[in-house]
Amino acid sequence: MGHYSQAIEVLKRGMQTVEGPRRHERYGTTVVLSVICRSHLMQCLAAVGSFSEGVPHGEEGIKIAEELDHPVSLIYVNCSLGVLFLMSRRDG
Repeated sequence: MGHYSQAIEVLKRGMQTVEGPRRHERYGTTVVLSVICRSHLMQCLAAVGSFSEGVPHGEEGIKIAEELDHPVSLIYVNCSLGVLFLMSRRDG
């Protein structure tokens, strides 16, 4: 719907709730929830042109997925990071 600013706020709050001991939980999903939040956040940041703000979230998502040796989460976050980089090249 294009409400990226609102989505960014919600995703940042969501990330805060899945930090600490919850950081590695999937909560019944295929992908680790803290990685999902970071992945969607990167895509929203890319949509509003905040590419440099998105990169650290991608790096942290990769770190989390690697800590867990969780391939699906790693694929998910790398795909979103790729979208961010592609959009930054298009706008740059």
